[in-house]
Amino acid sequence: MQGTLLLFLFTSFPLHMLDNESFHSAPLLIYILLFAVFSPPTLKLLYTTPECVSRNSAVRDLLARLYARGELARLVVDEAHCVSSWGHDFRPDYGDLGRMKRDYPSTPLLALTATSTPRAIDDCKRRLGVSGCLTRRQPCDR
Repeated sequence: MQGTLLLFLFTSFPLHMLDNESFHSAPLLIYILLFAVFSPPTLKLLYTTPECVSRNSAVRDLLARLYARGELARLVVDEAHCVSSWGHDFRPDYGDLGRMKRDYPSTPLLALTATSTPRAIDDCKRRLGVSGCLTRRQPCDR
């Protein structure tokens, strides 16, 4: 996650990271950027972790408020192979991300992985609640 954020560091793209370590110092700033001052919000990307979403009601409240205002543009799950119990890096909090599609049904969801088997991809789609979704496979050159 840090590597992705570093790529954005040298651009003017407004983003913030929210994880379990930064949550206690960052939420006020994020709420100000999203709700108190600007409409539409100046923050364009909130990068967070599945653990932060599943374990923190304030983060879920923030997402619900954005959704209610029609400002939750997209949900993206990186390292989606972690969603699947068939994946090599299964993490229980990733498995709970299916609630996002239930809670925000009209928000598009994009799940990305470079290391999943077809069985793990099918399991991910089922767990995320997007069984009938479009799936694309491309070679990956790291």
